[in-house]
Amino acid sequence: MQDVVGIVNNIRSKALSHRQFKAVVDEMDAQYGDVLYHQEVRWLSRGKVLRRFFELCEEIRVFQATKENSIQVPSDKHWLADMAFLVDITELLNILNLQLQGRDQIITQLYDHVRAFKQKLQLLSRHLLTGNLAHFPSLREVGLMEEDTPKYCNILNDLVVEFDHRFEDFRGNEAAF
Repeated sequence: MQDVVGIVNNIRSKALSHRQFKAVVDEMDAQYGDVLYHQEVRWLSRGKVLRRFFELCEEIRVFQATKENSIQVPSDKHWLADMAFLVDITELLNILNLQLQGRDQIITQLYDHVRAFKQKLQLLSRHLLTGNLAHFPSLREVGLMEEDTPKYCNILNDLVVEFDHRFEDFRGNEAAF
């Protein structure tokens, strides 16, 4: 995430550079016309910034190659796979975040969302172990490296443990739900 934010800030920090990037993107007929600026205050913007960066990765690489003293997009396959995995996971977390927002929800509904998400993480880990990338479209696009599978499964398992830790108060009252 730090690499992506650094590259995006490098592009967006100078008006001339930003205009030149938009021109390159227009010339290359990219799906999007610009990268999104990441704001630390808004957590949901992280997933959107990652998705846009991922979609414009080749255009960003071409643009950065023409600029002196610019931060280059790494072309290492492991870095690209890590970024794709991060894109997919942050999108799933954003979906959960949106489910937990809104009016007229009761605590049992919210807890069901969290519990379902934990189960989904466990399912995703099992799917990764078997090479099933149905729930990882970005990772499927760049290709999963066999040696990265245990690392991604560990990340998913760590997320499950983190959810258990953060919602342990509810686990004690689970029978009441």
